[in-house]
Amino acid sequence: MNDATEYICLTMVLSVIFGAWCAVRFCADAVMSERKRNWWAKAVYRAQQRQEYAQFSKELDEVGELERMGLK
Repeated sequence: MNDATEYICLTMVLSVIFGAWCAVRFCADAVMSERKRNWWAKAVYRAQQRQEYAQFSKELDEVGELERMGLK
């Protein structure tokens, strides 16, 4: 490993592995805590709301575009 790019790639790979390990560990600690936090359920609910809103907005824009073209 004499090349600088090899060191950079190794550093990046190790930091991704470490970051994933930390994320899994912290999420597991939060879920298994005695306080019974349900932040993850709220996060999933909010993500579903954002997805539904994005779909609604897309459909609304498509209808508006069709109306402007005189097709609907």
